Amino acid sequence: MDCPLKKDPECLGESKTSALGGLNSLWRRLSKTPELLSLYRDFMQVYEALGHKELVTDNNEPSTSYYLSHRGVLKPDKKSTKLRVVFNASALSFNGLSLNDIQIGVLTQEDLFSTMLRFSKHKYVFSPDIHKMFRMILVDPQQRDLQRIVWKNGENDTVKTYKLNMVTYGTTSAPYLATRVLHQLVKDEGQCFPLAATVQDSDVYMDDVLTV
Repeated sequence: MDCPLKKDPECLGESKTSALGGLNSLWRRLSKTPELLSLYRDFMQVYEALGHKELVTDNNEPSTSYYLSHRGVLKPDKKSTKLRVVFNASALSFNGLSLNDIQIGVLTQEDLFSTMLRFSKHKYVFSPDIHKMFRMILVDPQQRDLQRIVWKNGENDTVKTYKLNMVTYGTTSAPYLATRVLHQLVKDEGQCFPLAATVQDSDVYMDDVLTV
């Protein structure tokens, strides 16, 4: 899926140097916290195993690219995902522009107040959420160079470059892309699943389903 842009990505400056600096800072922190390091490695390995990122084997830099820095958010109370790696699309490139500066982000859903108002009228309700919503959506291969990261699995290992293949949390366009896909699903498959289509159209806010 295309990420909507308000400016040509060629306007972005060089960003790999900053991402490498961020990786060095990250590793100084990881090397002091073995548990965090183990969780971070696991996250990155699973991310690649699921096809959500891919190794860049061409050493030549493309004419247009953007490197996301990243860090870990530790949630020790969570049973499933104790560490979440978040990507920073607001990091400034060499000329002072970031990826988020050139992306467009708007929601295509009703406002939360209207959704909650309908939800509160019913005696019995349920509220599931869509698992890994952003990471279920592929980004157009032509735009994946705008979602590059650097990573190394060991402190003394060679730094490798990866491209993120999926819609990425932290980018301005992510909420729009996710909600746009849900609306497209209703158009494409709604006639086969009319009850689900009704819920999808009116009782979903971001990745939360609020319905009866």
